[in-house]
Amino acid sequence: MKKILLAIFAIALFGSFANATRYMCIKLNSGETLYYPVDNIVDANVDKCELPANEVGGFEYVDLGLPSGLLWATHNIGAFESYEYGDYFAYGETTTKDKYFIDNAAWYGGLSDRYKKASDFFVENNDTILKFEDDAAYVNWGNDWRMPTFRDQQELIDGCTWEWKENYQESGINGILGTSKVNRNTIFFPAGGNKLTAENYYYDWYNPENSTWYENGMVVMGASTHKYGDGVQWKCEIIAFSDGNKVVWYGHSHNPGYEDYYNPGVSSGVNIRPVVNKSCRVMFVDTYANKKYDVYVPQGGIAVAPVSPSMPGKEFVGWSNSTDRVKEDMTVYSMFSDLVTISGSVGKYNYVDLGLPSGTKWATYNMGATNAAEYGDKFAWGETKTKEKYTQENYKWWDAEISRYTKYANYTDKKTELDPEDDAAAVNWGEGWRMPTKEEMDELLAACTWVLTENYKGSGVAGLVGTSLANGATIFFPRKGNRELYLESTQIEGYQCARVNSLLVGSKLSICDNYQINREEGAYIRPVVK
Repeated sequence: MKKILLAIFAIALFGSFANATRYMCIKLNSGETLYYPVDNIVDANVDKCELPANEVGGFEYVDLGLPSGLLWATHNIGAFESYEYGDYFAYGETTTKDKYFIDNAAWYGGLSDRYKKASDFFVENNDTILKFEDDAAYVNWGNDWRMPTFRDQQELIDGCTWEWKENYQESGINGILGTSKVNRNTIFFPAGGNKLTAENYYYDWYNPENSTWYENGMVVMGASTHKYGDGVQWKCEIIAFSDGNKVVWYGHSHNPGYEDYYNPGVSSGVNIRPVVNKSCRVMFVDTYANKKYDVYVPQGGIAVAPVSPSMPGKEFVGWSNSTDRVKEDMTVYSMFSDLVTISGSVGKYNYVDLGLPSGTKWATYNMGATNAAEYGDKFAWGETKTKEKYTQENYKWWDAEISRYTKYANYTDKKTELDPEDDAAAVNWGEGWRMPTKEEMDELLAACTWVLTENYKGSGVAGLVGTSLANGATIFFPRKGNRELYLESTQIEGYQCARVNSLLVGSKLSICDNYQINREEGAYIRPVVK
């Protein structure tokens, strides 16, 4: 069916016709005049006419059951039947013209000036999409329609089976017929080629006489997307050559493996098949910041979040629903997960069970931190409080007058392992927590595989990720950029018991004993619990 917007409607007798048949003269708002035999007209009462269910804004569409819900027009702009070529448009132009070449292309070399701010256009897969005032479908058919994007074309191709048709419906026109894989509805694209006036160019499929490329043998349907590179590239996907009964899809430079699109150049004229212009609102809700952001995209498009949510101690893992191929209004919520495996808790603090033979469970973060990506506080060995400076003179167990340690020394109590009251983890965390022993550190190293990362799960913190060989649980130890970081154990060794066994977090995780760190120096603590 052809829906016509009437401007003037009259019945006249035209004596110039040999059979003296009376005709209805219909003048369109485009300026075109159509004639219909009066004898064939049953009802011409405009007031009683109702738009059929498969029309929008006076133009027909077909529902192919595509995943996005996108509806495609049944014919090209400027055509009245599906097999008619219709009008040709250069990229970003909304009117037709007699010749198509670089010198008369509106946006050749000027697209980067017109589309230079991200706020000016809708970005989809790093492609730029035309503004509506540059969209031939929107301008010529009204705001109910728009040009398809490259992704819309890809969805159409994937959603149908395709067959080359010679002399489609006795029209004398060749093209490709798509049949929906979902509801068996069909859509036809005539092989109108693309117009390019360039008399000095000689290609195998170029016909200088009518300035088209392989007309009636090649389908080129314009998309609203372009991308920047060495030059502006107009991306089209619906391309077909007749090869017997075979339809061949071509990519850039006729090489399907290159970028899977065809570039006719912004100055070439191509046919346009519009799609219904339905906008969908996607509300992005940042659940931690308690903020909402509305994004409007064409139906079938991809909604790009305007923010990158973050939450202390958590990893942003995405949105609650996919915003790819949006088909209706929707609300999505930010989702977060813990930076590392959390197996349980003792008191107020979480631990990870790495399946260690001893049954030891390690805290998920350092003392003084709130999550695995934080460094936490430093403690001198045998002290239970932090301080601004860590020197031998202000060390709790050092007597400056005699220059000796007053506890945990081979010339006093001969102790080499901390008493509970001097264990910072036991005192501050309680509930069975304590500092690890050297043996427990050795066990941890052997029980995991270790990988150095410079930006742990987007936290901006470098460190080492350990993955349990027993159960796949993970643990993370941060380090300060290129600096090494020490984690204290409960034991000391070495001359006069001045050195602390420690876990060194550097380019790899290793045990440091015998003269590696002085006990009065501040170091970090990762508690353990049984």
